[in-house]
Amino acid sequence: MSLRLRMRRALPEAMRARDRAAVSALRTTLAALDNAEASERLEAAAQLTAPAHAHRAAQLRAEAAALLHLLDGYGTA
Repeated sequence: MSLRLRMRRALPEAMRARDRAAVSALRTTLAALDNAEASERLEAAAQLTAPAHAHRAAQLRAEAAALLHLLDGYGTA
């Protein structure tokens, strides 16, 4: 099981236990990981400038947009 998955599973447990420090640490870390992943996709899309790579660049931008959309609402529940 990946570290990210373990952290995602630990978050609701920490919330139920009302462990504010753990909840804060888990949310912050998961958001940072997700943000880094979205940023990597945007950077990769920017490097694909050749017309032959237009489809892949568009796909990476769409994936980054989806991740960033999820991040907008993350932690507001």
